[in-house]
Amino acid sequence: MIWKWKLVLLLMLLSFACAVDAQTEGDVYPWVFDINGDGFVTFSDWQRIAFNALGYSTPVDQTQFAAMDCAPKSTLGDGIISAADVVQALNWSVGLDPDIRSSVGGSTNYTARSPLLGGPRTISITFSNFVRGQEQPLTVDLDGLGGETGMGFTVNFNPTQLRLIASSNYLSSFYDYQINTNDAVNGHVAVLLLSFPSLPPGKSPLLMLSFIAQGYGTAAITFGDLPTFREVVDTNALALPCNFTDAAIGIVGAPATVSVVGWQAGGLQLSLSGSALSNYALDTSTNLINWTTLNVVSNATGTVLFKDVTATNGLSRFYRARSVP
Repeated sequence: MIWKWKLVLLLMLLSFACAVDAQTEGDVYPWVFDINGDGFVTFSDWQRIAFNALGYSTPVDQTQFAAMDCAPKSTLGDGIISAADVVQALNWSVGLDPDIRSSVGGSTNYTARSPLLGGPRTISITFSNFVRGQEQPLTVDLDGLGGETGMGFTVNFNPTQLRLIASSNYLSSFYDYQINTNDAVNGHVAVLLLSFPSLPPGKSPLLMLSFIAQGYGTAAITFGDLPTFREVVDTNALALPCNFTDAAIGIVGAPATVSVVGWQAGGLQLSLSGSALSNYALDTSTNLINWTTLNVVSNATGTVLFKDVTATNGLSRFYRARSVP
């Protein structure tokens, strides 16, 4: 009889091993040694897919890629690990979609494709001109039609002009918000947003990014697809057409004030206060109509002294400072 019990135990172990190793769409955790998932789609699975969509990690092999790339469900994926895959796995994990595909299929490698662009749904940037040396925010907004649940995109900027300081979300109904700033030093920020319940029609502020402006001129902020693919999806993890509108932000110096210190040897001593690390043209006039530039002053610390050697005692003069590159 002992051999019968051994046979029963062996069959039970084989059954357990088959259950663990069975490949299921969206089941990507744990994934170590010979264990490819645990037969269930849970919080850990859709979080692991989100990390890949954000560029924190990459699939360990082709089988895991196929399991992560689970949306659209009808085709078992589309060759991109994106917001749609996160929403699909999340729906399975919480029971919103009971139709879990028990076998992995579809693409096993990345397939280049273009985002689904089109209006009137739009994701854009709201901003005002940046003042050099000061921390200022901009917001990423969705002007939607309602029903939007998942959003992913990459924000690109010139790191020699802008330095990212902080980020935060605006949605009170947020279920999850993740941002990858590991490559912000090179001007790339990856964003993944999930909203449950889905968003209502109209304008919804999604995200705030705070920068310090470090340059002059115009700073371009654009939307891209690496590492996070541009995509807006509904509650069924289906892509919705959406346009992504880039921004061109002007960088200016802070308004400066000029005050008279007094007469010094060789001229009239002036004090200029404005943005640190900024340049200002110092102008003079006798009638507030016609202005002449005396010099361009480099303001390293925020306040700089300058001597007007052309000033003469008894002659009325006005002064102003203009921010220049």
